[in-house]
Amino acid sequence: MSKNVTFRTERKTIRNNRILLIAVIALALAGIAAFSAYSIFSDGGTDMQSSALGDARAASSPGDGTVGSVRGERYYLFWCKDSESGQLELIWVVGIRLPQGKYTVYSPSIDDTVEYKGEYHSLGEIFSLYDVEGLREAVDSLCGVKTVSYIGSDSANFRQMINHLGAVTVDIDEPINYNKDFNLILGKGENDLKGDTLYKYLVYTNFMQGDTRKIRAEAMAEILKNTVTPKKADRIDSIFARIANLLLSDITVVSYSADREFINGMFSAGVKSVSIAEKPAQITK
Repeated sequence: MSKNVTFRTERKTIRNNRILLIAVIALALAGIAAFSAYSIFSDGGTDMQSSALGDARAASSPGDGTVGSVRGERYYLFWCKDSESGQLELIWVVGIRLPQGKYTVYSPSIDDTVEYKGEYHSLGEIFSLYDVEGLREAVDSLCGVKTVSYIGSDSANFRQMINHLGAVTVDIDEPINYNKDFNLILGKGENDLKGDTLYKYLVYTNFMQGDTRKIRAEAMAEILKNTVTPKKADRIDSIFARIANLLLSDITVVSYSADREFINGMFSAGVKSVSIAEKPAQITK
């Protein structure tokens, strides 16, 4: 349906001329999906305090923060669910390699089928039946990786984040007029999408014909480029505090303390490159 999709924020534009949107979409996972609300990634404002932050600072010592001082590879699961129904709607698996600052993003569909506990279920069904831990195990099996942590959000926080980062421009071949689970009306040509409309569009891609994983992965890539930056390296403690208070994550004080040097290395290096995986096995490339 669309052959030219541009994800544009206030700081950067990504253009992919080969993304073909042919019909209607099938829900994809995500999380990061929305791994943030506005306050997590705002460059200004007063830092939120929490007891978790104090414990983490006491239990960890920061790395030297220089690019190249931290080496390793980690995989994280990001997902997003509908704020009202609790239904899983978006999924991302993000691979991070340091010190290169190299990221790989894959966005499974919530309709991808995986054998779990001796039965075949879609990822969306596994989330409903076994919650996020089941989803995590199923996604790890699908992609052949071991995610170290997950960060989840609801659709409301995701919308807030996009409104802060800026608009996303989508060039549509044919008008979209969808009015089933939600209303989505987009005219032919370029459409600048803010939080609510972008979220609906990403969910709508799940119902479209053809493989629309690249669309969702490109959106995550843009989010990462605009949030994981060196200028935020000195604020990772306050970012952790907000994650602990606002988002759905298994990152605890203990695990944060153990991984603090790697996380600091992520922000210090920034996002040097992002590869979009089209198949699960490519997440490790």
